[in-house]
Amino acid sequence: MSGERLKETTAEMDALMERLQTNAQNVNRLVPQRTELQAVANELTAAAEDAIVYKMIGPVLVRQSKSEALQTVNKRLDYVQRELSKPVKLHSSSSSSSSSRARHIAAAAAETDAGAPGEHVTQQQQQQHQNKPRSSSSRTVHTAATAAEQVSSSSSGRTSQQQQQQQQQQH
Repeated sequence: MSGERLKETTAEMDALMERLQTNAQNVNRLVPQRTELQAVANELTAAAEDAIVYKMIGPVLVRQSKSEALQTVNKRLDYVQRELSKPVKLHSSSSSSSSSRARHIAAAAAETDAGAPGEHVTQQQQQQHQNKPRSSSSRTVHTAATAAEQVSSSSSGRTSQQQQQQQQQQH
């Protein structure tokens, strides 16, 4: 794999990590909404049939029937549940993709370190790329990708010594 291909694969990996970080932010935003909607649905279900329900629209409280309010809350809850399932699906497909790209990057780095003419990535450059400041959710995503890579490497029959060497190369 050439130096150009290494750069392209690294850029793809960075873009994938950004998508995973965005998904983590979406999940962090939607989980509290789901919890609140579940609490409201429980309260509406427990309320008497003739209970007076008000819906806040801007600064105004508008009277609404209990059944209409419950229907609205349930629709919103279904929507939030569907939105929460999207990042989970994307995360599982992205994890496998990120682990395969990480292996490609490691192989390309090994090739360039082995002396491919005119293409040499120094250890200092690798460390600078790995030591970029990351947000906490980015670190979580990086850790998850590393864990996924470790799982895939252990399932492919690598010895623990080979795994340790790979981890040392990454850090």
